[in-house]
Amino acid sequence: MLFRASTDSVVTFGDKINLSNTTNAESVDAMIDAEGDTVGGHLVGEKQHS
Repeated sequence: MLFRASTDSVVTFGDKINLSNTTNAESVDAMIDAEGDTVGGHLVGEKQHS
């Protein structure tokens, strides 16, 4: 599961971050939840190993 963030209203994005920390699995049903102007959020997903 890869993540990239923007701090300038999506004009540019930072480097990709591998949140699942795996190279031999696929992320399945990934969801991101954020509310209002909060900085935090929730990320949920499953890994499916090949």
